[in-house]
Amino acid sequence: MKWERELSDKEQILEIRDTEPDRYYKAVIDENESEILNQSILIEGLEIDIKNAKKNQEIAEQEKKQLEHELRETSEKTRKAKEELKNEYEMKLFNLNVENQELAERERKKDIQISELQKEFAKIQEKLKKEENRANSNAKLYKAALEVGEYRDRDFAHKVKLCLENYRMSYIYGEKGYSR
Repeated sequence: MKWERELSDKEQILEIRDTEPDRYYKAVIDENESEILNQSILIEGLEIDIKNAKKNQEIAEQEKKQLEHELRETSEKTRKAKEELKNEYEMKLFNLNVENQELAERERKKDIQISELQKEFAKIQEKLKKEENRANSNAKLYKAALEVGEYRDRDFAHKVKLCLENYRMSYIYGEKGYSR
């Protein structure tokens, strides 16, 4: 009896459920559906966020690659510019060394020319001294001869004076009459 009653109660409950859905279950189902809807919206939002994050990551990677490429180009340009400056510096240094060597060579040649001119000048001075000594000795001889000639022969003295005058004139004006 008791069990029959319970059975009949359960049968009634099942009939009511079949005819009219239980409000509780309906509310639970609605709540589950709204949670599922909310979860699907959240999942869609998260998927969109993931897609945006992937796009941002790809953009960041592309920017990173671009920056690395620009950095490589800049470093390559800098390296080339340094090489060019180094080559230019070495070329200028080489040219300066060549010019210094050329100047030293010219200076050495000038020193040689100066020494040769000094030697030639010394030779000319020596010749001039010899000529002066010869002229002085000849003049002394003519003077001595003149003095001796005065005592011996006036005519000889006159000849010696003329010779001395001729010699002096030839020494001053040269043999053909022009000045030395």
